[in-house]
Amino acid sequence: MQIIKILLMVFSLTLGGTIPALCASVNSDTVSAQEMPHKHKHRKPQHHRRMSMAMMEDLNLSAEQKAKWKEISAQKKAELKPLRAQLKSLREQEMQINKKYEAKIKKILNAEQAEKYESMLPEPPAKPRKK
Repeated sequence: MQIIKILLMVFSLTLGGTIPALCASVNSDTVSAQEMPHKHKHRKPQHHRRMSMAMMEDLNLSAEQKAKWKEISAQKKAELKPLRAQLKSLREQEMQINKKYEAKIKKILNAEQAEKYESMLPEPPAKPRKK
């Protein structure tokens, strides 16, 4: 349980606090540009690398600053890699446990209940594209 808390903290820090801002904006039907957590409101949401490049451009960094920025980003990526592997493993374990208990639940249901139960389950998330 402790590792999950740590991983969630790391990812919330990695995302720069966008999760609370996004959660707060979910309650409203429309979100104005001022409420958007993304600092580059004029840009579409982008992959982290492109966003980082856009930030470097907007900050008008020198070549030396850009090189240091890229070095820091590489260090961050290397530090996060094992955590992401752990998260993947934890997600796979969670899915296996969910499947095991879903099978147990289905065994106690009649055909009509099982059909209704299946329709109540959330759709599995789309698999991300491989890089």
